[in-house]
Amino acid sequence: MGKKCFSKFKQRHAIDELLSWSVTFTQRSNILLCAVFLTTMKRYLFLTIILVVIGTRAPAGNPEVKSMKFPELEPRLHMKDNHTWVINFWATWCAPCVKEMPYFQQIAADYETKGVKVVLVSLDHPRQIESRVIPFIQRLKINQEVILLADPDANSWIDKVSPEWSGALPATLIYNSRHRKFYEQPFDLDKLREAVENVIQY
Repeated sequence: MGKKCFSKFKQRHAIDELLSWSVTFTQRSNILLCAVFLTTMKRYLFLTIILVVIGTRAPAGNPEVKSMKFPELEPRLHMKDNHTWVINFWATWCAPCVKEMPYFQQIAADYETKGVKVVLVSLDHPRQIESRVIPFIQRLKINQEVILLADPDANSWIDKVSPEWSGALPATLIYNSRHRKFYEQPFDLDKLREAVENVIQY
């Protein structure tokens, strides 16, 4: 048998040979080392599989929230493409925002084939991404794009979103290449659907 520990032989056969008096001391030592090596390799293989599985699942539990200043966000408010964009400004501390969030998720699902894109812009404090924003996204299973607007100088950019906006939340901009409408109000599902339809059909 020699020292070929990588040969495909039965561990049980190795143990039987070890117990046989016809095997020399050196052969018994080699057989024992091979059996131990194969057992150890199986354990390492099992641990490797577990780590790979855990690693592939980790991103699903850690949603991405992009933090940016208003100049980075502004192009999203003026896209010139074939989509209808629904940009919702919200915060986890805003009760009406939290209440209406499932409606935006529903609209994103119902109108995906009609080219509707929903972007959720959080106005939470940047230090609350890990403690409030991400747990909120996980709890509601939000899979739309989430951006945290980390730009405290609101007076410099509120009018750039819409001259109609006083700064109150929730607020929603719905637009496409043909029409643009701003709402400083909470929605129920029917009203939100109507607002989206009005822009799509304009």
